[in-house]
Amino acid sequence: MNVFWIPSWYPVPENRAFGTFIHTQAQALTRHYPDVQLGVSLWGQGQAAYQLWAHQPLASFQKWRHWRKSTTFQVRHPGVNWWEMETPVAVWSRRWRNGNFAEVLRVNAQQALYFARQVGKIDLIHAHVGHPAGRIARHLAQVLACPYLITEQMSPFPFAAIWKKNHLHPVYAAVYAQAALNLAISPSLAQRMAACGIQKIRVVPNPVDEDFFYPLACDGGQSFTFFSLGRMEAQKGFPDLLYAFRDVRHRHPKARLRIGGEGSQKKKYQQLAKQLGLAKQVEWLGFLTPEEARQEY
Repeated sequence: MNVFWIPSWYPVPENRAFGTFIHTQAQALTRHYPDVQLGVSLWGQGQAAYQLWAHQPLASFQKWRHWRKSTTFQVRHPGVNWWEMETPVAVWSRRWRNGNFAEVLRVNAQQALYFARQVGKIDLIHAHVGHPAGRIARHLAQVLACPYLITEQMSPFPFAAIWKKNHLHPVYAAVYAQAALNLAISPSLAQRMAACGIQKIRVVPNPVDEDFFYPLACDGGQSFTFFSLGRMEAQKGFPDLLYAFRDVRHRHPKARLRIGGEGSQKKKYQQLAKQLGLAKQVEWLGFLTPEEARQEY
């Protein structure tokens, strides 16, 4: 079986946590199903070098020149049956020429055809998140005459980009309606999707490698350590965690909290911890490798 993946997010050198759950799924799929040929289509998503913004005209112009000179097609083989194909595309606000989305479509189509030439007919397109990957998958499914499905893990759902006047934007309503299946990573997300009128929903949580992450015996002791790992962004609920931990400290003065991860709100959350009198009880660990995360768990 030949599967073409379109991830809205994927790890990049400047942000190794960006879409790491999608990368983990690719590892699991190719390891457990060696008869599946997996092609992952990348166009520089998440890389600041290809993001052009009007409020940074000089920097954006330099990025544009760099992009025009670096649009080379690259192929990587993380595994025997795992292909990563990448052609960088410069993107910008959708207010002008739809953010260069036509070029994004062209590059993904080009990479799909390349993959098909290497492994044979593509049997399935798998989009990770409706925006923008689902929109790309819908286009390619028509070109390649094959079905597509969407794994939705948008947070919060729905993004403003797909929501218009209290209903799904017509383009994205069609994206979900024409998918063979819409996968939600949790029951609560499935409920939010259904409330938006999306059908053909099935819950399939993100996988965990239980050969890598396995429980150890608790050593007990006088103190209790809480650990949390995630992006320092509003939808992750870290302020709620800090307020809750303050209440726990009132009853269990020796409890401590260790937090891993980076993000745009990290300094704000560190300041909140100080305001709550938790500066010495909360440890900020920063980015953690899988091995470091396993040790913390």
